[in-house]
Amino acid sequence: MVKPTSQIERRACKRFGLELPVHIEWKDVSGEVIESEGATKDMSASGAFVICQEMIGVKCHVNLKIDLPIALAGARKSLVSARGSVVTKETMTEPDEGYGHRIKFDYFSFKRL
Repeated sequence: MVKPTSQIERRACKRFGLELPVHIEWKDVSGEVIESEGATKDMSASGAFVICQEMIGVKCHVNLKIDLPIALAGARKSLVSARGSVVTKETMTEPDEGYGHRIKFDYFSFKRL
């Protein structure tokens, strides 16, 4: 999709097209903790677009554990631990793809395992 020239870019942080495995946890309306596995489609310092098989409600608070690839020999496995909230959700174009969620981070940290 091409943006109109009059449309202003509102993103404060550069996004990177990273497809990384992610573990997601959130509470449903009854307070039960729900867990799902998914993948990021893009990420920035302020948030991520995450796809999983379950639909997570807008404004729902989520905890994410994003696996980072090992780029160098001898490097230890690491992950990004983040929490945030769902800003938007959408059904993906292919039925088996699940649901996409734009998540704004409140906090994140890098952890070596």
